[in-house]
Amino acid sequence: MDRRRYLWPAVLLLVLLLIALTGKVLFDEVTSWPARELHSVSDQASAEARKIRDAFVDLFQLQPKISVNETVVFTFMVLFAINVIVTAVGIQFTVQ
Repeated sequence: MDRRRYLWPAVLLLVLLLIALTGKVLFDEVTSWPARELHSVSDQASAEARKIRDAFVDLFQLQPKISVNETVVFTFMVLFAINVIVTAVGIQFTVQ
């Protein structure tokens, strides 16, 4: 008899927890639906844009033109060399 007295509150608590969990899952699904839909539409639009771009490339035989600014490359190489020298000097001083 003593077990039955403590059993129904435990069952009631379990049922309430299941209802709360179900409500939370439903709430999360409903609130995330617009974001999921927007992501899906965005992916579809990107795929369609890629198809159109590929069609233009095939139609007009477009090739991308790649050009490198030599000044930027030279400046980067100089800065990289300075960085290597400063690092080497810093290591030299920390070893001594």
